Amino acid sequence: MTSVIITPVYATKANNRLDLLYQTAKSVRRQTYSELVHLIVDDGSPEDVSSFVNDLNDPRARYVRREKQSGEINTASNPLNTGIGYILDKKHEIMTRKEADEMESVTFLHSDDLLTYNSIMLRMAQLGNGFIYTDKMDFSEKGKMRKLEKGAELKGHVLIPENFYYFNHHTVMWDIDFLRYLRGHVGEKYGQEGVFDPRLSLGEDRDMSISSVEAALKGNFRISYSPFVSMFYREHKKSITWEHKEEGYVESQHLINHNKHFPEVSTEKKDAGRVDRIMSDFPFSLFTLMPKSIKRPLRPTRNFVQGIQTRRKYPELNAELEDLLREGK
Repeated sequence: MTSVIITPVYATKANNRLDLLYQTAKSVRRQTYSELVHLIVDDGSPEDVSSFVNDLNDPRARYVRREKQSGEINTASNPLNTGIGYILDKKHEIMTRKEADEMESVTFLHSDDLLTYNSIMLRMAQLGNGFIYTDKMDFSEKGKMRKLEKGAELKGHVLIPENFYYFNHHTVMWDIDFLRYLRGHVGEKYGQEGVFDPRLSLGEDRDMSISSVEAALKGNFRISYSPFVSMFYREHKKSITWEHKEEGYVESQHLINHNKHFPEVSTEKKDAGRVDRIMSDFPFSLFTLMPKSIKRPLRPTRNFVQGIQTRRKYPELNAELEDLLREGK
């Protein structure tokens, strides 16, 4: 059965994105699950992404370009929605008949992140008729594994803000029939043309995961969590997240998300899950209790110690990451 991976990319000379995309594509080529289509959606890049994809020489890699519209914010939502549109509506334009007929699952992978070797195989095996999410591993700008981000099963599948503190949004994989249902759900409920909200440049993945839970509960689809690492999440200063470090902008994006899904829940309750978060990563998570004037200078030391412990605890994952970041195919 075919699994589709959608990768949005906006590549410029300044953001070094094609070098990162090469490593992303390498992690797709290394998958132990072979029945793949890797759809790379170019979001109007000034760099030549089309030639880059051709040079990958991977028959599973496909290329689609969309042109940015005037006034758009810089967000991955638009190319992701374009990719999903091709998968659901124009699949025969980018797939063989066999791939299209046997398509079973869809996931997404940002152009600076990496898949673990067994990522697709393990998620496909446990997917069910709805969607699945897993743990993820963070790594630093210097390529050092830093922290395991564990997920958790939703508490009774009740839709409350606290459920999503442990929801690793980047690891979501949808069953193809559920993805079609999800798109219809956000269109009907929010007047939204795609699964990802184009108003959001921060938190669009979290918004998508909440919408996925809403749709699964409404349509009686399965929500699955499995405690394995399916991806490496890169932390670096050329990401969209780092572009918007201004506190006011971050808060405004979170407010759009919160008011959209939890309009009757006060934002004052946003720290209700703090105790759970502290206990999940003790003692490092005690930093959440410190004022910014103290924790910011201490953060590099915390990250250094945490990284050493993580690499010692997960040597096989560390070896995978080093292999994927090594030059060459």
